[in-house]
Amino acid sequence: MGAEDRQPGEELERTCGLFEQVLEARLGSIGENGLLELVFTTLGPAITVCDGVRYIYVYARQLGYDIPPYPLAGCGEIKEFFRAFGVASVPEFYEKVGIDRETYADLANKTAVAVRNGQGMRKLFVVDVPFCSIERKIDLRREREIDALARTALPSVLGADAALDLADGVLSFLLTDNDHEAF
Repeated sequence: MGAEDRQPGEELERTCGLFEQVLEARLGSIGENGLLELVFTTLGPAITVCDGVRYIYVYARQLGYDIPPYPLAGCGEIKEFFRAFGVASVPEFYEKVGIDRETYADLANKTAVAVRNGQGMRKLFVVDVPFCSIERKIDLRREREIDALARTALPSVLGADAALDLADGVLSFLLTDNDHEAF
């Protein structure tokens, strides 16, 4: 059967199957960090990587709220965001998205990784790497590209176990019905 005899999508499925076989065959050389990099590359802007304490403001901006550089200074729409999200404070926001108090207390030393699924729901992961470790690897003058650059840099600063845990968590969220974990 020639390519012209195939149904639409068959060629794509066949090629995807071939890619899956190559991925499985080369998994040892790709490694945990390489796998995480592939996951991030595949998901692109559905993954947000930022400073743990700043995620709330990044998320609010993604939703279209006007959040100034100093969000709690009293100007901007942070109060409207809090009201719409059903919280009264920053700690309440993080608690509502699944971050426990102990993790929240040390958020300044962590990086936030949020993944958005096909229904627009998000899950927030927190990794034990200060965001400054990522900032050292990217050109901060490229302000409009910082999110993409951070997605590229994060796999290289994580240990193998942390990279695999994060890849597993992201893929599990995307492939299972986790509405109770999503926001």
